[in-house]
Amino acid sequence: MAASKTDGGRTLYNLSKIYARQELSDVTVEVNSVQYKLHRVMLAGCSDYFYKMFCGQMKESSAEGCDVVSIAYDGLTTDAFRILLDFVYTAKLNLSRYNVLEVCRAADYLQMLEVITRCGEFLVKHVENEGVGVGQLLIIDQFVCNYDSLKEVQANITKSMASHFGKLAETKKFRKILSFEKLLELLQRDDLTVKSEAETFRSVIRWVEADAEKRTEHLSKLLSHVRLALIDIDELTVLMDNSKFREVPDLYDFYVSTLRFRAKRRTSETDGHGYVDISTAPAHLNLKKRLLATVCLKVSSSSIHCRYDNKWIRFKPNSPLGNHCTSQILLYGKIMVGSENGDFCEFNQYKREWKQLQKMIQPRKFLHHL
Repeated sequence: MAASKTDGGRTLYNLSKIYARQELSDVTVEVNSVQYKLHRVMLAGCSDYFYKMFCGQMKESSAEGCDVVSIAYDGLTTDAFRILLDFVYTAKLNLSRYNVLEVCRAADYLQMLEVITRCGEFLVKHVENEGVGVGQLLIIDQFVCNYDSLKEVQANITKSMASHFGKLAETKKFRKILSFEKLLELLQRDDLTVKSEAETFRSVIRWVEADAEKRTEHLSKLLSHVRLALIDIDELTVLMDNSKFREVPDLYDFYVSTLRFRAKRRTSETDGHGYVDISTAPAHLNLKKRLLATVCLKVSSSSIHCRYDNKWIRFKPNSPLGNHCTSQILLYGKIMVGSENGDFCEFNQYKREWKQLQKMIQPRKFLHHL
């Protein structure tokens, strides 16, 4: 792949031509029995692995001429190495959903942080746009977490995992390679997007059951971050009865305290929105709802309803657009409504209040569900 004269400047363009003609090379790198005539300065500029090799105490740093440097690593495929070389000489990275893990694994071995960053960004964008490949995020995350300088990339990957937690929990990778630390981090997030908190409970149980001998010790800690008080009490009882971990002491204690709080809730005064005062809840019972994973809305002149945990929930106060509300969308838990004249506002689930947004460029004249 040749770089154009506008991609990286004329210097990079000329270097890519020199590389293509195999001119002025000062090192030969062998990968999987294939030899490449390359340039040390280009490799060292893009790869910490090669920088340490050529500028450090390794024997290759003092070698003269076109000595052969052989790299033996099962995760470094011929195709991936060629893609990385194209990046070194052209600044172009040819990624697809089929090669992104292969390229990232090779880049991790060669310590090419820019490539790892681009792989993470590519996969997050791919998952967000198409909703597939969410399990691959777990593998990319394992590479990214090795570098302190990639914290922002890791944060975006974790956010994407939370946004697609329902799909992620259904994958084999979730059960096999997801670490306890990462699962705990996800469970603590308010933006964990699930159909219902019962699904969160089931996901934890499936993860533990995949390696019960090693993971059962983590069950109590994980379930302390499952919002049991948000699960229908009959459904919670069924989940407990069907769980082979129901004899775990802490789990039983969580269950009993949830039952007691739910019984108290039925006789308590609410805050006017159908929610009990959370200050009366035990410390381990988090009553804050997750982001809604549904797109089922009902909007009228007097109220807005949203389907959550298989029940209709009414949000108050009503939209400031009132009877003029003609369009509504639900995106990652954000409820938004618009009107024919372009007015637009957003409802905050947690504060239960509306915020007026900038007017739409194109007013909506029909009912729209996203």
